[in-house]
Amino acid sequence: MKSRRALATCLIVLSVGWACAPDAEKKPDASTSKSQAPERKPETKEAPLPEKTPDPPVETEQPPAVTGPDAIKVQHLLIAFRDAAGFAGSAPEAARERSEREARELALALLDRVRGGEDFDALIEQYTDDSSPGIYGMTNTGAPSRPGYQTRGGMVAAFGDIGFELEVGEVGLAEYDPATSKFGFHIIKRIE
Repeated sequence: MKSRRALATCLIVLSVGWACAPDAEKKPDASTSKSQAPERKPETKEAPLPEKTPDPPVETEQPPAVTGPDAIKVQHLLIAFRDAAGFAGSAPEAARERSEREARELALALLDRVRGGEDFDALIEQYTDDSSPGIYGMTNTGAPSRPGYQTRGGMVAAFGDIGFELEVGEVGLAEYDPATSKFGFHIIKRIE
């Protein structure tokens, strides 16, 4: 009789999808009737994990691509003033009495004169607070170095920013800024 009961229990369990185990003959507790099979959890098989796909490459932030020529040559006229950050209180003699406002007004007037056709070399000789003739070669960021040229990063930032934007023969102004043009106002002419 025991074997028939066990067989019936196994058949019920199998029809529900559960596995029949050797202890299927266990007696039900008081809360279940004799005709119910003991409660079992179904056996589950874990599905295989999908193959791991490689992570996409991590993109590192690159500096913006530098455009323009590999190298330029510029000539400049510097108008400094007494409190220009780059001189740390020791501005050139001609600039020691000049305020920032006066320096800007002079730079703008000289820029107009250069654009009007006056001789840039003569104006540099008369007005610059840097050494004359004020000619510098600069290589662009990422470009190969050249003998006698400064790297763009080795110059005052505004000097290169203006110089590389100009066409040969054009003139521009780098306004005073304590971070990017700390020596004063640069009137810049691209000569090569």
